[in-house]
Parts: sequence; C-alpha cells; structure tokens
Amino acid sequence: MAMEIREAASREMKRNKKLVGKMSRILGFDENLDKVNMKRMRRMYDLSFAFLPREKGVFYEKKSFGGVSCQITLPPNPKDMHILMYIHGGGFVAGSAAATKGYTSMLAAFSGRQVIAPEYRRAPDSPFPAGVNDCFEVYKAVIEKYPESRIVLLGDSAGGNLALVTALQAIDKGIKKPVCVITHSPVVDFSGSVDRTGRTIQDAIVKLGCEKPMHDMYVGGADTRNPYISPILGDYKEFPPVYITCDYNETLNRDAHALYQKVTNAGVAATLVEVKNAYHAFGALAMSTPEMREICRETINLMEKCL
Repeated sequence: MAMEIREAASREMKRNKKLVGKMSRILGFDENLDKVNMKRMRRMYDLSFAFLPREKGVFYEKKSFGGVSCQITLPPNPKDMHILMYIHGGGFVAGSAAATKGYTSMLAAFSGRQVIAPEYRRAPDSPFPAGVNDCFEVYKAVIEKYPESRIVLLGDSAGGNLALVTALQAIDKGIKKPVCVITHSPVVDFSGSVDRTGRTIQDAIVKLGCEKPMHDMYVGGADTRNPYISPILGDYKEFPPVYITCDYNETLNRDAHALYQKVTNAGVAATLVEVKNAYHAFGALAMSTPEMREICRETINLMEKCL
C-alpha cells in the first residue's frame, strides 16, 4: 500500500497541458454541460483523440461481446491469453472506445495482451443503468468466452467509475472477479459523500460546476446511494488490488483520495499516485510524455504480479 506525490516537469507534459486547456474550452465540461450541442461535443471530443500517437505493430478489429460492440486492440506477439478490459471516459456523455486507440495501443504493446474496450451507451440518450449494464454484459461475455483467461479492468474518469462498478458487480454476483483494477481520475460519488472542495482546484477539463448537469443527465431520478452509481459506497472486502492516479489540483482529486482510503480500510492493496502540474486523467491521455509512460509501466508491473 502506497501513496505518492510526484511532479510533472517534462516539456512534453507542459505542451500537452496547453493543448488540453485549449481543447477544454470547446468541450464544455462545466455548469453548462447540459446545454451544449451533444452531437457536436462528442464529435469534437473524438477528434481531439484522433491525433494521439499509437504504438507501432498493434492492430485493431471490431467484435461484439454480450451484444455490445467493442474495439479490440491486439499486440503483434501476444504474450498469453489474459485480457485487459478498458472502459473509456467522457463524463458519461461523450468519448468512445474507437477514439482511444492511442492508449489501448500502449496497453497492448507494453503488456503483450489484447485490450477489449466496449462502446457502452451514454447519457443523456441512455442514462443509468444503460452504460453500467453494457460494461457488465461485456465483462460476463468475455469471461464466458475465455474461461481460462484472467481479466484486468481499467478505466479513466467516468470509465474509472464503470470499471469499479463492473468489479463490484462481479463480486456481488459471485462470478470471476478481475485480478486488479486500474483507475485514472475516477468519478466515485454522486451522493455528496465526497467533499470536492477540500483542495485548490485548477482543472481545465472537469469544472466543479459540471457535477449538477452530469448528475441530471446520467443519474436522473435514481438513488445516488446505489454503489453502482456512487462506487465509493460499495463493499470492498473482496476487492482485488487497485492502482489510482490523479492530478494534484484536479476536481476529482478528492474522489481518488476517498477511493484509496476506502479500499485500504477494507484491507485491499492499493497505490495512489497524484501528480502536480499534470491534468485530469493524464494517466490515460498524456500520450508520449515520460510521466504517462512511467505510469503505464507501473500498471503493467501490477498486472504481471496479479496475473
């Protein structure tokens, strides 16, 4: 169990941070999130990922698991049959698996294993529990199709929430659980249990004001104390090891800390790495920076121990 604070100082991270700041002014994760043109915002969100570099040698295909379309990223020389399931972020309203080929290419190339990323349904068209159900259906179908494989769950931001919830569901339903869960800047609470004002917030991507419109679009009238909405309220006694990253001054920093405290109190092996001068979900989005590649190597090392 470890908690560590680092400093991002590379030129690549500084350049990325400036670009992210510019893009965030267009994407609109703030108090007006429910007023944006969602189709346009989703298109811009995906376009912003399209130019991220990809590792050489990997290739991609589409498959359906549990009736849900998935983006598959395959390494050139598979190491074994174990599988990484990655759930993309996007505030529960945007993002796509197809747009995150940069990150999944790193995961596949570094680990030597295939990465399965579901194209889950998003709010406001399909609010809770649509996305939760899609991710769990994919997870169940994967473990049924590959009974000898072990599964690593990963997710960033909203995808971090869904990765945690998928693992909680697997434990609750008594099916094979993932060997570890890796989350970058996860959203863990809609119930008000986490006080996000406990630190100076300097977040170009997720503004504190977006909590209400995100709640209205994703949660609607559902009970926010449902651990499948607010995984911070889940039971973590049987949870696998967890690796968490966040930016030191981002809006969801308190979520990362609350999750770390929750799982360690339950006796779960956990690591929390928060980085100064980075940005929200940099652990999945800061392509070609030494800081992210270090995080990626550490997550691969955790996977190796657990697999």
